[in-house]
Amino acid sequence: MKIKEIKVAAFKSFKEPATIPCHKGITTFTGECGVGKTNLLTAILWAFGETSEEVLHCHSTEYMRSICIDDEGEPPATEVTVRLADPPGGKSSEVFVSSRLNPENKTEYFLDETPCVHRDVQNILANGISGASCFSYLKKAVKEGDLLLEEFKRVQTPILILDEPDSNFYAGNIDSFVEMITDIKSFCQVIMAARSNEMIAASDLVHKLTVDEYGFSNIVPV
Repeated sequence: MKIKEIKVAAFKSFKEPATIPCHKGITTFTGECGVGKTNLLTAILWAFGETSEEVLHCHSTEYMRSICIDDEGEPPATEVTVRLADPPGGKSSEVFVSSRLNPENKTEYFLDETPCVHRDVQNILANGISGASCFSYLKKAVKEGDLLLEEFKRVQTPILILDEPDSNFYAGNIDSFVEMITDIKSFCQVIMAARSNEMIAASDLVHKLTVDEYGFSNIVPV
């Protein structure tokens, strides 16, 4: 299972709809602080059924709605869709997983545009994605100089999402971190926010984020 594409619309700092392709190896979002890198990662997690306010970086779902209005003076629909290739079960070659905010700021879930419940999304993604739960492992591996790849493989996490680990944790040992992530990509898709030149150079696909004069995020492929 791999993420092929992410679509965001009116989500947090993303005013205009954006379609972002992802590589099966390492896809990196880069840019200065405050341009929306973390927002993109939380958009993926929200589409995948994440409900924790701490993980989503907001106190309520209403704060996920972009602060903008359409031509008729109404807030546009907030939606995130993730296109997954080779989902578990083998029933189809790809599936579209979506989360939308309804007018009451409640999250609604969809699989291939068909309404579903939270459990349906979780069943599709069981053991499929990991972020913070892998941080302690990765940090320990870099610190001790032991990649422990066989142990990591047993976690069976085909998608790994990381938010600026090169800046926050591994800046002092960036070469070891890049080596580890490069090895991991052989069996696990990596999607991360990163700013180090070393990590950007090791990535298979890089998207640069900027903000316009109003503070809304823009994406430019590098």
